[in-house]
Amino acid sequence: MIEHQRYFPVFNNQGQLMPGFIGVRNGTDYNLDIVRAGNQRVLKARLEDALFFWNEDTRRPLVDMVTGLKEVLFHERLGSIMDKVERLQTLAVSIGEACNLSDAATLKRAALLCKADLVSSMVYEFPELQGIMGRYYAIKSGEKPEVSQAVFEHYLPRSAGDTLPATESGKVLSLAEKIDNLVGCFAIGIKPSGSQDPYALRRQAMGIVHIILDSGLGLDLAKLAGKAYDNFAAIETDSDRKNTISEVLEFIVQRMRGVLLERGYSYDLIDAALAVPSNDITDISNRIEALQDLRQSEIFEDFMVVYNRCHNLTKKWADDSINVKVLVDESEINLNRSFNLIKYDVYRDINTRNYLGACKMLAGLRPEVDDFFNAVMVMVDDVELKAARLGLLKAIANLYNLIADFSKIVV
Repeated sequence: MIEHQRYFPVFNNQGQLMPGFIGVRNGTDYNLDIVRAGNQRVLKARLEDALFFWNEDTRRPLVDMVTGLKEVLFHERLGSIMDKVERLQTLAVSIGEACNLSDAATLKRAALLCKADLVSSMVYEFPELQGIMGRYYAIKSGEKPEVSQAVFEHYLPRSAGDTLPATESGKVLSLAEKIDNLVGCFAIGIKPSGSQDPYALRRQAMGIVHIILDSGLGLDLAKLAGKAYDNFAAIETDSDRKNTISEVLEFIVQRMRGVLLERGYSYDLIDAALAVPSNDITDISNRIEALQDLRQSEIFEDFMVVYNRCHNLTKKWADDSINVKVLVDESEINLNRSFNLIKYDVYRDINTRNYLGACKMLAGLRPEVDDFFNAVMVMVDDVELKAARLGLLKAIANLYNLIADFSKIVV
């Protein structure tokens, strides 16, 4: 009604579709009954076509349509839709295991059926119904609800602001679909340029970001992209495995940067977190959120003073080893002792992603750092003493650098 006839469907208070519609006609010089009858006749014929297609398609279960996918080309260099389905089965199981979502049997079944409706009469006539009809046909064929819903949800989100997959299998299959498209296209040199994006790769990368961040999934995108690339082993590619993975990850991360900016995070906090490489965009997002909380906390000034005093002096110093035997001043001995007391707790909090807790411990070094700089000169003539002092400051700065590049933060 909406897409083809430009009619307004009518729903009741329970959101159920009613047997009526609203049409609009310009002008007042017309016979209402004739206009109504004409519109009803057009719509009735369209609905009868759809009913005919439904009856034809449901004569056989959805799984019987799968074999027809061998004759449907996905891309001349990337094979048929059936080739894609087989890749999706492999990827879906890998993602499910990595994220502890759904189970292998459900994911394989959903991946097998997710493209089957492309050879149905209904979707041939109404291409925009792909996935939607797949879900209905799966239900009609007696498939499990999780499988039927995943057949529809693997296309989500279809546009900006669209709903995200709600089921575990739907999330997994949607991620598999999108990473397969991205890796396949990048591997054969198909990349968005300017406003040109005929394969909607930007939208699919955005979909990956939204699904992962909204679900809080811990997923190593480099490993996933590598598995996707390996699925194209029989295909001659234009880009090798390493470059393809790198380009796909950078493409996804840049989409994530835009998403986080839209969510209100400051650009400098985003850039600071992105400067520490990670294949897990949920981890990146967690660090950015911690940095935002840090900036709004009372310890932010102490935290940045410790960082700046340690970092600025050791930018060109690479060695963070500390020869404690040459430390002579009480202030540097105290700083080294305080650093050693918190060092392993900071590592622990970083490993468990308690980034704000790690930042609080580092900020607690402010009194010792101030005493150190008030009491001693770092760049002394004694080579061993200078190296020990620089090593101590470098070791502190290196702990900071595990979280973010704090030199990018605008104070």
